[in-house]
Amino acid sequence: MCAGTTSADAAPGEAPDGRTRLARLREGPANHRAASAGTVVLGGGPAGLTAAYVLAKRGVRGTVFEADGIVGGIAKTVEFKGYRFDLGGHRFFTKLGPIERLWDEMLGDEFLTRPRLSRIYYGGKYFYYPLEARNVVRQLGLVESVRCALSFFGACLRRGRPAETFEDWVTGRFGRSGMRSQRSSICSGRRPRR
Repeated sequence: MCAGTTSADAAPGEAPDGRTRLARLREGPANHRAASAGTVVLGGGPAGLTAAYVLAKRGVRGTVFEADGIVGGIAKTVEFKGYRFDLGGHRFFTKLGPIERLWDEMLGDEFLTRPRLSRIYYGGKYFYYPLEARNVVRQLGLVESVRCALSFFGACLRRGRPAETFEDWVTGRFGRSGMRSQRSSICSGRRPRR
């Protein structure tokens, strides 16, 4: 197209300068390079800060936006009236070597290694998490363990049915015995229908 053409002379989908609308969108505004934030990372928690760190290592410009104004996400510690509170867990766990090496690289000597201990409190007893068969049998007893196992395997055979309630969802994954356990530990005996 000639420089003097008007938009009425442009072909459908073309701008007066001859570029298609798609080409203009791909290029962005004329001053897009001066105003670019680079890659935008939403959230200054551990994942967002790690993403920005990896981008920077690769020479890619990035900008982290954090709504709270203080980075850390749920892994931060806040201070209120002289007291310090952890908003969430400060534990980091991975089975992936490259991820662990990356965090070790970022934190250096501040990356403290501790043994992992997660447990479920149920029926006045602690169960290891992830569950270990020997611990479950010891804590539940042989009869209840077999009942739960049979219920679980029965649920596995019936998988694929749509879950319309929380009870359907738990029963479909853990069996009726699992539902009884969830009902008593989560819902205090009430049927979780809603």
